[in-house]
Amino acid sequence: MKKTLLGLMLSVSLLAGAAINASAADDPQTSNGHVAFTGGDINIDNGNTAIESADLEFDSHQISKSDAGVYNNTNGKAKVAVQDLRGNPTGWSLSVAQGQQFHTGDGQELENAVITLQSDFLGDESSSIGDLAPTVTDELALTPGTKGSDGTVQNGPSQVLMSADNGKGNGTSTASIIGSRLNVPTKSARVATDYSTTLTWELAATPANE
Repeated sequence: MKKTLLGLMLSVSLLAGAAINASAADDPQTSNGHVAFTGGDINIDNGNTAIESADLEFDSHQISKSDAGVYNNTNGKAKVAVQDLRGNPTGWSLSVAQGQQFHTGDGQELENAVITLQSDFLGDESSSIGDLAPTVTDELALTPGTKGSDGTVQNGPSQVLMSADNGKGNGTSTASIIGSRLNVPTKSARVATDYSTTLTWELAATPANE
């Protein structure tokens, strides 16, 4: 009986000793984490390649002598975004040009109609803000293009809406154009039908001043 008790006591003592050795503090050790990125592309990206979210809608209006001819855009999501994923932001510029003047399906133009883009930088949808944000032109009155006798349309002059200098505009940069408007002189003849025009957006991978 005594031998059995001694055996149990010895077993307990050995287990306790093993636990003490395992809990003894070692010198601090370090491990490493690593990640790397390679450069991507720079492009106009509104979530779709057709840039439909930059469409402007000026609605339908009754022809009347009391019509002031000022029509506000009603597309509440109108915006344009640039994604600079190159990983080495060297600047860029986003320009826009209008195609043929607002015209009907059979080519009748809405004379002297002028689109004014009202732009605001959307910091909450952009990666680079503050001093690193791009420059946005607050208002931009577009000049429509012309249609030649052969049917070829020549766009109007291209104008810069948003641009980033070297080191700025990295990641996503978004500008709202919700506040844009269309002005049509009251003396311009209107036809009771739909009119349309096109805007061509062009992105250059260099700042506007280069």
